[in-house]
Amino acid sequence: MRASIFCKIIVSALFYVLISITGSAQISREATANSYLERGIKWLSKGETERAKSDFDLAIASNPKAAVAYCHRGIVNLKNSNFEAANNDFNHALELNPNYVEAYLNRGISKRNQGELAAAIADFNQALKIDPQAADAYNNRAGVLYLQKKYDEALQDLNAAIKINPHLAMAYHDRGVIRHLKNDVTGAISDYDQALKIDPKFARAYLNRGIARLEQGNRNDAEKDFAASVKLRPDLKNIIEQISQPEKH
Repeated sequence: MRASIFCKIIVSALFYVLISITGSAQISREATANSYLERGIKWLSKGETERAKSDFDLAIASNPKAAVAYCHRGIVNLKNSNFEAANNDFNHALELNPNYVEAYLNRGISKRNQGELAAAIADFNQALKIDPQAADAYNNRAGVLYLQKKYDEALQDLNAAIKINPHLAMAYHDRGVIRHLKNDVTGAISDYDQALKIDPKFARAYLNRGIARLEQGNRNDAEKDFAASVKLRPDLKNIIEQISQPEKH
């Protein structure tokens, strides 16, 4: 009887030790994955996409259930225009976390860039279903609606994005573009002003404000905007040269 009791105690002790070791190993893997993930996010913020991807690969290898690592690796692939790989990563992230708003948002952007506009809208809709306060979802859906020439619907989404997040420079810029398209040049300039107040390095906002000012006959201020735009984005120079040419009669 004593031998039997002793045996049970030993087995029980070994069982708890095994649980402890397994749990510690899991915690260690997650901690390692988080370390790679944090470093990868830092690399990504600096534009070091290859280093970021390497760290996200390591994070996933350490913890294959880390949805956030898949999502961030997808963002790297998206930035590198590797849309198929990006979509696969966002799909993995959503399999692990079906309520992952950022994964829907970024997959929507990837789909939009591939010309799959209906699929992009579906992803932005799902993001808003999960989080009705997702300003970026409204803003990105507006971009797709603009491509579909649904300007009034796009304007509604941009108004919603700005109401939720009054500091979203892109939403002001895009609303300015639509107002300009609808011949509300004064309203467009007001939106470009606000976009530049939030983000003084927004080259496209300078460019489009310059175009609007040129239409108003304000060539002096338009030229200043064009100069600011080229300083930030030298690749815009050719566009500006074509726009700023005086009309020939």
